[in-house]
Amino acid sequence: MDDDPREQISELEEQIEELAGALERCRKTALASKAAMVLGAILLAAIILGVVAFDPMAMVAALAALLGGIVVFGSIGRLDIRLVGDASANRHPGKYH
Repeated sequence: MDDDPREQISELEEQIEELAGALERCRKTALASKAAMVLGAILLAAIILGVVAFDPMAMVAALAALLGGIVVFGSIGRLDIRLVGDASANRHPGKYH
């Protein structure tokens, strides 16, 4: 890595922008998976309670939305995301990275 602090700052800013974009995509995916879980559960409950006429395709769609939302939301929860405050704990005192 070059010793020029301006270049290091520029590279860090690029990394921050990339990570911010990734975080926003994760938030959108988490929101979509929560919505799929809720809508799937509501449709499934409506079919079971007889509010909606039984239709095999609707039942499969409800189960797929519910289970798909659970799987996607669970996979997002397993990401190793660190807060900025946590990153300072990894540094050695007196050394800059």
